[in-house]
Amino acid sequence: MELTELEKKEKEMKTKLRELEKRKKEILLKQQLNNCKNLKELCTKFILGEIDEDSFKEAVKKITDKDSFKKASEPVT
Repeated sequence: MELTELEKKEKEMKTKLRELEKRKKEILLKQQLNNCKNLKELCTKFILGEIDEDSFKEAVKKITDKDSFKKASEPVT
């Protein structure tokens, strides 16, 4: 391969990497939004008395213990 071909390939790979990083951020932000919606719904049910305190605590623990929640809770840069 000529140097120019290698440079083109490197540029393409860098572009693909940026696209993948952007997609990863989008996915994490969607997970954060989904987690917030789930917790909001849970809090609303608890406040309205639709679920008791023990059920509320258990459900919050299940949501926040998930790996996806922990990853999505990290700041997205």
